[in-house]
Amino acid sequence: MTLARGHWIDDWDPENEAFWEPAGHKIARKNLGWSMFAEHIGFSIWVLWTIVVLNLGNIGINLSVSELFLLTLVPNLIGSLLRIPYTFAVPKFGGRAWTTISAALLFIPSLLLAIVVPSGWLAHQAHDAQLWILLVCAAAAGVGGGNFSSSMANISFFYPERKKGFALGLNAAGGNLGVAVCQLLVPLAIIVGIPAAALKLPIHNVHMAYAGLIWLPLIALASFGAWRYMDSLTQAKADTTSYVAAFRNSQT
Repeated sequence: MTLARGHWIDDWDPENEAFWEPAGHKIARKNLGWSMFAEHIGFSIWVLWTIVVLNLGNIGINLSVSELFLLTLVPNLIGSLLRIPYTFAVPKFGGRAWTTISAALLFIPSLLLAIVVPSGWLAHQAHDAQLWILLVCAAAAGVGGGNFSSSMANISFFYPERKKGFALGLNAAGGNLGVAVCQLLVPLAIIVGIPAAALKLPIHNVHMAYAGLIWLPLIALASFGAWRYMDSLTQAKADTTSYVAAFRNSQT
């Protein structure tokens, strides 16, 4: 194994036991750990708006039920579409660089949610303007959905065929747990300091900014950890043939 400049690794051969056992598995496990963490935060950001829409009325923004559903749909749509370019980004930029970039992109939806959504300025805008601004903020959360495909693609290059299922299963589980963590922590975060009596009212104030702010330290840690500790493999190549075959299918 040769470690090139910038954490690029040449001659990665996980199928070779003599390579895998002494050092290969340790490097793969390190990359898996940071990949799981970055993907976990990505999933949390991706589903943030399932909680945000339930509390928009509490900050003076009243939308119809169909408009609320639209705000939860947009991040899913954007995240699903981004999974295609995100997959090809790993061979292009390297797993280390792209994990860093994709994690850092999570700052955008978090800051938009923390600054724009709870602002008094937005609450005083016309209804249509409110909806369009909220749609942009919600769409930005879609970057969290793209993290899944790039993370899975990257980790698949590190592990031998006999161990890929277990590694990718852990990676996917770590990411999907972000949904549960988000749905547990965010409702608690936005009511910090609010008297219990006020929470029993039909409409009560919430600290919507906290829904975005609580993720900023974790995003910073994921970005730093990926850049500092992860690696890229020079022989990582995108499997374009399977994608072309999939797009030829009418169901796709």
